[in-house]
Amino acid sequence: MVWNEAQLREAVELHGVAASKVTVTGAQPFDRWFDRGPSTSREEFCAKVGLPPDRPFVLFCGSRSNIGPGVEPAFVRRWIGALRSEGTGLEDAGVLVRPHPERSGGWEDDPLEDCPGAVVWPRRVLNAIAPDVRAGFFDSLYHCAAVVGVNTSAMIEAAIIGRPVLTVRAPEFVESQAGTLHFDHLRPEHGGFVGETAGLDDHVLQLARAIADPGPWREANRRFVGRFVRPLGLERPCTPVLADAIERLGREEAGPRRAGARGVELVLGLLVRRLAGRRAGAEALVTKARARRASGVLRRLAKRTRSRRRVSAVSRRLAQGVESAGRRSQLARRETKEQRREEHRRVVEYGARLLDPEGVGKPPSPPPAILAQGPGEE
Repeated sequence: MVWNEAQLREAVELHGVAASKVTVTGAQPFDRWFDRGPSTSREEFCAKVGLPPDRPFVLFCGSRSNIGPGVEPAFVRRWIGALRSEGTGLEDAGVLVRPHPERSGGWEDDPLEDCPGAVVWPRRVLNAIAPDVRAGFFDSLYHCAAVVGVNTSAMIEAAIIGRPVLTVRAPEFVESQAGTLHFDHLRPEHGGFVGETAGLDDHVLQLARAIADPGPWREANRRFVGRFVRPLGLERPCTPVLADAIERLGREEAGPRRAGARGVELVLGLLVRRLAGRRAGAEALVTKARARRASGVLRRLAKRTRSRRRVSAVSRRLAQGVESAGRRSQLARRETKEQRREEHRRVVEYGARLLDPEGVGKPPSPPPAILAQGPGEE
């Protein structure tokens, strides 16, 4: 199951999957951001995060990709300094930095405390999928004038909502951008929507133009979302398509049951009972090594017969039974061995005390194993 035609090509070209085995469903993780509204007004949101409500603000979304500790906070300070340069038109724009919930380290002490008009919110996220956290994230995207990031799925979510999205090809982010295959999908030359520049000066100019006229950016967003996120239709949710594909695959794999399937089950059952020694009066269970070998055979058989779901399920259950029998057998033998060691130790100790010429008083009581012997056997 893949999201779109681009991933279908990658499945065929990079992973060697037959095209007939690939189904395009759309990007179901993003369904939650369609047809959704903000939970706060812009004034309420700005008051909550600490930004002036009478000025537009730019949202910087942190990334989870392979960026070293402290690199992103240092870049954000440099980026804010470029925005505040005279003549950019963004000297008074607000800046909201939202760290990635899985990489919040380095933001707790507020490295932007001395940057006027810039805030970090939230400082720490304990549960990224909590409803209030998701609502806060959506409100951040909805109320901002533009989104800036390195390489993060928040860029796609911003495209769904219709905000201009930009990035900078800074040297410290080479591995996080050019070093990843999926970043190319976001670039305009590959049908993407993210505006990118090679330096901060050009980036600031591009950002100012995007805030002044977001119309062309929204159209690019719409084209990308229709191609990459919802290729089956912008109004069609992807999760039901994925669920239908999985159910259809299950029906196809089940198929009609072969007439000999019952015979296979009986043979497997006899094999396992023989190997596991489950019949009454069996002297011992199979060893762990034999159990592993037998379960391996059964699992390979289950894999070959996966198109017959019942036979495959029976094979898996029998393989698990063989493994459990082997573990029980090993545990039983270990306990018996420990008991014999303890019995031997007690017999040796008893004999040593009997032969001790310095011993005083009556000899110790013999171990139970010696008491159980017949007359003269001791």
